Parts: sequence; structure tokens; C-alpha cells
Amino acid sequence: MSAQRIILAEDDLLRAIDLHGHLVKLGHLVCAHCDNARDALEAAATHRPDLAIVSANLPEGALALCERLRRDVNVGAVIVSRQPLANGPALDAADPAGCLVTPFSTEQLSAVISAAGARRATEL
Repeated sequence: MSAQRIILAEDDLLRAIDLHGHLVKLGHLVCAHCDNARDALEAAATHRPDLAIVSANLPEGALALCERLRRDVNVGAVIVSRQPLANGPALDAADPAGCLVTPFSTEQLSAVISAAGARRATEL
């Protein structure tokens, strides 16, 4: 898998640090860490990442952020959650590039990023 430019949208600093470590270990570049949706959208517009990794617990709503990232700046997102996401219209509209349930291994993170990258390649 080639290195990806990634934005983290995580409001829990300890989780962000842990996730950042996993991403660096995999050879990816974390180009921004944001603790809210507004900053994540601005960072995506500025840095033009390959992918965003979004916490399901963002106060402004992870699904709304995923939808706006895809629609406004053409960036796919992987949602990280403590439990599997429920299917429904909100998830369909957000159209995340992947979902990852915590706790996860570096290998699982790598697999979901690879799948998101393959999806992006077919959409370009």
C-alpha cells in the first residue's frame, strides 16, 4: 500500500495520539489533526488529503462530516467507532469509505485504509 495523506478528526486527544502512531507505523502522513468538524473541513480544503479518519463521537456528527467531506472537497472518510454503525438513510448519505470498530489492530487499520484507497482509485 502506498503512503496516504490523512486528516484525523478526533476530539479525544489520547485516541488521536494512538491513531496517529498507528498511521505513522504504516508509513502514512498525518497532515492535520482536528478536534471538530469545522476544522476538519478547513484542513481538507487546505491539505487535499487522500483520506480522513473520523471519530464517530464528534460532537457535530461524524456522518454529517463524512457527507460534507465527500461532497465539498471530494475526500473519502473512514469512521472509527466503539460499536458497528447502524444501517439507515444517514449512513447511506454519509457514504463512508469504511468503518473501523475499536479496539482494532494495526493490520485492521491498514486493511480499511487499503480498501478506501482502492475505492478512491475507482472514483477518480
